[in-house]
Amino acid sequence: MSTLTVPDAFVVQISGGDQGSLTFNEHADLILSNPSRSSSGRALVAAGGNQLIINWASDFTGGVAIAGQVQLPNLSEVPPGVTTDIVRVDAAGNLYRAD
Repeated sequence: MSTLTVPDAFVVQISGGDQGSLTFNEHADLILSNPSRSSSGRALVAAGGNQLIINWASDFTGGVAIAGQVQLPNLSEVPPGVTTDIVRVDAAGNLYRAD
């Protein structure tokens, strides 16, 4: 594994020309850009409260898609039959969007 250290740099960008770019800014945000797919935005943001936010401010207007199995290890903290601002868990423990 190689490490690239850029002292006193606020932005590090890796660009593939027309194929897109990957940028880390001074806030440690990961910004992805792919002009051929008309997409650009803050893919990962290290937010306050020790949070990692995917698709900050809905920069990617098409939303977020996850292919494959998804595990939510802390889901057990939301008991069956409860609705929070984000999720609804039915009596069988199935997870749904709260809206």
